[in-house]
Parts: sequence; structure tokens; C-alpha cells
Amino acid sequence: MTETATPGTYTRSYTVAAGDDVKDATVRGYLQDAAGNVESLAAIEKVTIDTGPPVFSSLTIQPEIAKAGDNLTITFVSRSASLRIKSPWMSSN
Repeated sequence: MTETATPGTYTRSYTVAAGDDVKDATVRGYLQDAAGNVESLAAIEKVTIDTGPPVFSSLTIQPEIAKAGDNLTITFVSRSASLRIKSPWMSSN
């Protein structure tokens, strides 16, 4: 931990690693002076770390057989919120 430009202000960074999943965790800071006195304070904000992939609930395609000029409707449902479609989102084997 390093002291920043303002005396008494301390900053520490943490690099999130795979598997560091927590939901609504409390972050607590601890200070100790030269006499050994310890003080702690919990942050008001909770932190959530999500390193896992989204989970599909279902995926359907209509029609199952398509020819030139047909429109495919591809519907997928996920239990995860706020997702983006990764491009390209369709491929063939």
C-alpha cells in the first residue's frame, strides 16, 4: 500500500483473477499506527465480482431449414442480464 500525494490518503489496487467471484461483498479497510492501535471501517458500497460466463436458458431457430431469401429468427434466453452479442454470433460446423 502506498501513501498518495495527500498525507493520510492511502490507495491500493487489486487485480481480479479468474474465480474471484463474490456478490455484494463488504470491503473493509484497516489502519494501524506505530503504537499498535488498529481501526477498521467498512465501505458503504458493496462489491460484486463476476468472472464467470453467461448461462443460456434456451436457444431456438425458426425455420430449421432455410433457403435463399428466407429470414431466420434466432432467439436465445439467458439468466444473465446486460449482455452483448459477441460477433460473429452465428457460425456453421
